[in-house]
Amino acid sequence: MSAFQQVFRPLLLSSVIALAACSSSDGDDDTTTTATGDGGDAAGTSTTFTIAVEAPDSLLDPQTASIWQKISNFVLPSAYALDGSDLAPENFAVTIVDTAGNVVEVVEVPAENIFQNPDGTWSIQLPGDPRLDCVIAVDVNGSPQVVVGSPLPSETLQAPTLSEDIDVDIASTVAFQSFIESLEDDGAGAGVSFADIDIDVDDTDELAAVEQLVLAVEAAVEELLEEGAVDASDFTSLETFFTEVESLVEEVIEQEIANLESSVTDTLADNLNGGGGLYWWWTDLEDDEIEIERGVVDASGETIFYYDLEQQDWVQEGSSDDLDDLILTADGWQNSADTFVIANIADDGSITLQDSLLASVQETVSSRQSINLAERSIMDFASTNVDFSELSFLFDQTASFSDGARAYRIEVVQAEERYSLWFEPGDANGGCPWSDETAQALGGNCEAAHVIDSGEDVFPVASLDALLSESAADRTAAVPQIKGLSVAWTDEGTVLAELVDNANKDVNYYLQSWDNSAGESSYELLASANWESRTPTGLPSGETLVVLVLPDSIMDAGDKDDDERVLVYGVHGGFVRPGTYDEAGATEDGITVYNQQANTDLLAALDFMNLSVLEVTGENACSFTGEWDDEAYDGLGGPVSRYTMATWTRVVELCSERLQYSGSGFTETLLADKSFTEGGETWAFNTNGSGNTDVDFSWAVSEGILTITYNNVAVEGDSETSYNINATEKFALVSEAEGVLEFRAFFQNELWQASSPGPVLDAAYGDIWDGGFEELTGQQESGQ
Repeated sequence: MSAFQQVFRPLLLSSVIALAACSSSDGDDDTTTTATGDGGDAAGTSTTFTIAVEAPDSLLDPQTASIWQKISNFVLPSAYALDGSDLAPENFAVTIVDTAGNVVEVVEVPAENIFQNPDGTWSIQLPGDPRLDCVIAVDVNGSPQVVVGSPLPSETLQAPTLSEDIDVDIASTVAFQSFIESLEDDGAGAGVSFADIDIDVDDTDELAAVEQLVLAVEAAVEELLEEGAVDASDFTSLETFFTEVESLVEEVIEQEIANLESSVTDTLADNLNGGGGLYWWWTDLEDDEIEIERGVVDASGETIFYYDLEQQDWVQEGSSDDLDDLILTADGWQNSADTFVIANIADDGSITLQDSLLASVQETVSSRQSINLAERSIMDFASTNVDFSELSFLFDQTASFSDGARAYRIEVVQAEERYSLWFEPGDANGGCPWSDETAQALGGNCEAAHVIDSGEDVFPVASLDALLSESAADRTAAVPQIKGLSVAWTDEGTVLAELVDNANKDVNYYLQSWDNSAGESSYELLASANWESRTPTGLPSGETLVVLVLPDSIMDAGDKDDDERVLVYGVHGGFVRPGTYDEAGATEDGITVYNQQANTDLLAALDFMNLSVLEVTGENACSFTGEWDDEAYDGLGGPVSRYTMATWTRVVELCSERLQYSGSGFTETLLADKSFTEGGETWAFNTNGSGNTDVDFSWAVSEGILTITYNNVAVEGDSETSYNINATEKFALVSEAEGVLEFRAFFQNELWQASSPGPVLDAAYGDIWDGGFEELTGQQESGQ
């Protein structure tokens, strides 16, 4: 379940709309168009849109709320979903807008053309095509008060009809209004037609480019909700909620508008003809584990590199014929490579990718948006790009993309129906990563089904019958004796699927909690559904597959990706293996690839010197300090950790947020002509910029940061060798409480770059330490 589904009130409107009445009145003075659904356009075409509407419960007006809804506000959190009956036909408006967002036409929908489906969705039937200036407005409290010549009401959710699948929610509203604002910035805000500024509202490339803006903003808003950065229940006005969300995703909007303005008509074929390749990047930061990969696929195959943190260099992964998941083919189960080769370049600009080992595994790839990156800041682009956002601070702040650099937002369409079984050959020693068994003991594949029967592990299992229960467990028992197939693991326990061997093929999903005060497992029923038995082509004679289509609640509980919704189980190599199923035509989007020039620019601008920034999190920022060795550098001490100023900056940022510090930082007034204690030492700051602790220093304040400089300080090491120390120390406030100026400091010493006493440390590295200045009173300074 998405963050919107968890925090917003999904109105369960997968509304089906076919729009062609969203066509201009062509000079007719009548600004209201009636949609007859009779194919009224010249070509008689129509389009079916699927529209999902989501809104916060808190936006529902108490005057219009049902008694159930009013009660739920007291006993249920706002994240709970209400069904599609919460909306009626009058909650929708279909309009055409100009470049200022003003309504120029209202499309009236006859009663017979709008209706609710048995599953709770809505259908609105209108003739026409998707178009950029045709906007759906939804008011959850009644009929949208749309006025021709005025903007859409501020209390409506809005989305343009860009494609067949449309979300109408706060993200789509923010995105579309931001797009309108960008036109105003370009001088189109007077309220002219889109045609007047050379935007073809029917052009598929234009529609796809704006759709990418909407999708990017939606992803950013979902992340805010998941992280708790914004709580929909805090707002009772859509306008104030809109303003808050817009401010939080401002950087995303800025970059997406730039992507929109720099969109070009290049196709993937344009890039590949002449021997080019498609370059991709992938990063993951989870539980302090950092993974960075990049690769290129071309006509000769796919080459993949990963960044080795210990070697601090790129390392090429194994060959393209390394075995990966098993795919069901006409000749039975065969290993794929999960690396691809470009097999064909089509006249329409799309390409066909083919698995390096299995020619039957093919995908069609086309560009939904091609972006000219020339002269764009690499760091700014990376900061809002899912491929790089966690690494954006590693890029040179001054670096820009060069001429010819391109990014392509692609859509991948699976050519064939695909049943797959997961494959894990084990580590170099034959061990399995999540089991005490060896790969050899498990038939050469560590992936095997895991059953829990009345709290006892059953692993591995050799037949599909071993997955089944003769009857459903008695839920009224103090401790139900449940036999279930493990389908997901969570922090709370294991999600089990109880597959009942009956005519209905019932399946009950339970959360088995690991911790129980009685020392026994406890079970919570999450959902019930049905399982299937399938015998697809290619399966060995007499064999079948068990198939589970996971309900939304199980996808949510198990934090499953979309490609794990349909699970399959089949016997291979003597044991039951888990896997997945994808239907022919299954699509995947949200992927960005790059041409060679863009990839070259990215590599050149990337500096792993600041990689330690990834170690800093919101949870550890206030306790994050460097490791110091008192014996290093001839007993003068030096850092063991490899932290940079970027690491320190991140510590200051996140710790300040955690301590809710919003002050202006250090100022000259705060320090001048005053003395402070810190760590048992006295720090005196003179008005003329000089100062003293155990040694003399000079000090200055700029933009809230205190910088202390030590020049030619004579010291002696353990070897009795004399050194002159030149060092700098930067201090940033993270809290001012109870008379203590709590800070985080970054110390750098030029001695660490000298060959003697050594070892030589790069000038970018320093030590991060924490402390607090407490001002001395006059009596304390005089020792009284």
